Amino acid sequence: LPDRFAGLPKGMFPMCYPADFYNGNFIPNWAMFLVLELEEYLKRTGDRSFIDNAKERIYALLNYFKGFENKDGLLEKLEKWRDEHKVFDLRGNWFHVHLSEEDETYIRIGTVNIEQDFSPNEYKSLHLEGYNYNIIRYDTQKGAFVENRMKSSHFVGEYTLRENGEIFGIFNSRRTFDSSFSSKEVKRTNRGIHDFNIDVFQKETTFIEGEFHDEAPSPKLGRIFIFRNACDRDEFLLDNRSDVIERK
Repeated sequence: LPDRFAGLPKGMFPMCYPADFYNGNFIPNWAMFLVLELEEYLKRTGDRSFIDNAKERIYALLNYFKGFENKDGLLEKLEKWRDEHKVFDLRGNWFHVHLSEEDETYIRIGTVNIEQDFSPNEYKSLHLEGYNYNIIRYDTQKGAFVENRMKSSHFVGEYTLRENGEIFGIFNSRRTFDSSFSSKEVKRTNRGIHDFNIDVFQKETTFIEGEFHDEAPSPKLGRIFIFRNACDRDEFLLDNRSDVIERK
């Protein structure tokens, strides 16, 4: 083990070891997990020499934590692990794409508007409302996707945003189908779960990635990608589904 890691306080380990993070960020409780992992390693392997070689580094870690002990011997006001001043501002219009993990031809694109609560609570409320559309083709002249507005869905959901960038919520949608292009519409309701993660190291949040779990009327799993810019979404989609997208 090196004596120390670049960009980190003396005694601290990278938040994904073995690896290096040069932006100065770290997660202190992950370093604590390393101590438990060393104990488990010894129990499983009996390799005492490896533990002895790590002893000085673990002492340095414990010495780092001494500066955060309170009068009760507990740790408080630990540095890093999250940016205390990080404020996710997700308000406004976004552009999304849904991709199925089971069927490459399943592609849904659309828009979503996010309303956000800025209360000082750890958990912040989000309200998402948007539309999903099937894709007909990519128009090379206009440089945009042609959407099938005859097959669409309108969804609404209530979500929770945590300080670590996790978003979780349940949505309900109303789908409208008119495959015959007649005046007759067939409507059905759908519900499911969205589970997102925001990259906390983005200076400005311009991209959100997560999973969708449609529960009814039929189960479906996949990935959902949300972009601030429609061009970024379209470029991402062309890169990842170029073999199944018709271009004219």
